[in-house]
Amino acid sequence: MPDGKHVRRIFRPGNRCGVDFSNGPTPGDQRQGRSLDCRRGVDALRLLDSRLDIAFPRRTVAKEPFPKPYVRNHSRGAGGLLAADSYLITGEYNRSHHAGGLDPFLRQRPNMASEKRPRKKARMNAPFETNIAPQPNAQDASLTAVGRCIGDLRRGMAIVLRDGPDAMLVTAAESCVDPRALTMLTDTAVACLITASRAGALDLDTHDAPVVAIEARGGLDREAIGTIIGETLDSSQLAEPVAKPATPMQRTALEVVKLARLLPAALTSPINSDATEFAKRYNLLALDIANIPEYRGAAGALMDYTIDTVVPLEGAEQTRMIAFRPADGGKAHVAIVIGDPDENSPVLARLHSECFTGDLFGSLRCDCGDQLRGAVAAIEKAGGGVLLYLAQEGRGIGLVNKLRAYKLQDDGFDTIDANEQLGFDADERVYAPAAMMLRRLGFTCIQLMTNNPDKVAALEAQGIEIENRVAHAFPSNQHNEQYLQAKATRSGHLF
Repeated sequence: MPDGKHVRRIFRPGNRCGVDFSNGPTPGDQRQGRSLDCRRGVDALRLLDSRLDIAFPRRTVAKEPFPKPYVRNHSRGAGGLLAADSYLITGEYNRSHHAGGLDPFLRQRPNMASEKRPRKKARMNAPFETNIAPQPNAQDASLTAVGRCIGDLRRGMAIVLRDGPDAMLVTAAESCVDPRALTMLTDTAVACLITASRAGALDLDTHDAPVVAIEARGGLDREAIGTIIGETLDSSQLAEPVAKPATPMQRTALEVVKLARLLPAALTSPINSDATEFAKRYNLLALDIANIPEYRGAAGALMDYTIDTVVPLEGAEQTRMIAFRPADGGKAHVAIVIGDPDENSPVLARLHSECFTGDLFGSLRCDCGDQLRGAVAAIEKAGGGVLLYLAQEGRGIGLVNKLRAYKLQDDGFDTIDANEQLGFDADERVYAPAAMMLRRLGFTCIQLMTNNPDKVAALEAQGIEIENRVAHAFPSNQHNEQYLQAKATRSGHLF
């Protein structure tokens, strides 16, 4: 294909087209300028810059001999999907969706198929190229499959969820620009899945089900989706909503979206054709629900610590920080070992969930900053101990959703109700990683600094002996009085 033309790449690296090109490209492929690579996974990823599956010439770019690596619209979600899919099917770009732009998994890229590049010589002393990686076990395969799908959902893309012969198209509701895009691909109705707590906030009948599927007689549009998942309680934008208990497969779809640390709301549309062929046609990742239980078990596990280094702190200069990386590829947890604690006696310990606003900026809406600095001072005064800094922002809902909860608190909800209005549980944290960190550090009996009796019970359930609970409270201010009161009266915190 001549230089200077941009093309739409319909297959991502990894080449999931599933067609056998072992005998090389056909003459027709060569005439159309296609560069076909049959390798999959990491091998194909390494060839991203040299071999691409490309189709559909777009436009000539004048006076641009060295185009940028990616020429892309900054759209997200299914609104762009609708525009891009209409181009793939009809050959014309539907500009009514230009505000949404092109969907994120159909991107433009300059054609480099005809460009010949010299092959790089292998590095002679590359340490990672001399070892043969072990074959992955079932748990590793589940981590990979679910982790890749989680990554796509976080980027606003859709995935195919399979359960034997049944399948559905799934995307996160918060990143979807126009739900009609899913209908265009599947020719079936779209349902919005939310938790029972969010459905109750909208005064919808939950039928005593943990997850509710919402449909509308005239179909769901973006305004309706915004109302369903938004921070408001106004359901007037919903035209004749129909709420019914979610199917087991729909509940699994919502769980996958929650694993992606997004709002617990998903859009689903059944796939009536062959799911494998559907995924190949639209270059989507497919996930079997059998992988999810394996992922749950592995996600709480930690790999060996990645680094152990000295980091002197103000008021505690003899301090080491040890980073532990979760097996699911999430944010690292950090063990802060102060002094030289004795493994043979109950060590003073604190489990602290990260708080970007309180720990770093000293927010007055919580007491997290006071608790963090107070714990360091207390451990130093006791002669040594450990503080586990856990990557569980906002009681496990993440920074963005915590800020959404703050907005609801400004409207009069307490910290517990705000989480539930968004569709989360009151506390989404897990303490299996903390228990594993303590064991790897050699601390199996501790004195736990906490006001939360749930932490004591959670660690004991994981095999950690709690010698005694040490109170860890600080004075309130006019901004966090209601927050602390809700923790005491509704969560049972002991101040």
